[in-house]
Amino acid sequence: GSEQLAIISSSLEKLMKEKKLFLQPDLTISQLAEEVNCSRHHLSQVLNDQLDQSYYDYINCLRVEEAKYLLTQPKFQQYKIASVAYDAGFNSLSTFNEVFKKQTGKTPSDYRKESLKEYRQQRV
Repeated sequence: GSEQLAIISSSLEKLMKEKKLFLQPDLTISQLAEEVNCSRHHLSQVLNDQLDQSYYDYINCLRVEEAKYLLTQPKFQQYKIASVAYDAGFNSLSTFNEVFKKQTGKTPSDYRKESLKEYRQQRV
């Protein structure tokens, strides 16, 4: 029932925060279901009904959030965009660029430039 789905949803969220499973480029929905301790079908249901996302979109969304964090950290400034993509769990730079742009409206390099500019202005 819906209680079970709520439980799955909250353990999914907890797992992603604590273990950051989305950083594994080859993570499948079946592996994730195993980690969350539910059937693949139930996990899919939670993602579709409660989060209104496909598995693919859900994982990429988390990866983009991670990438945004990496792109805005001054200590990772010298990282190539490709390194950020792989560190965030993407296994292809083109997919990363495409998903990132769809989600933020900016390319990863524009996003980085803007955030570093803001960072410098705050330091003044």
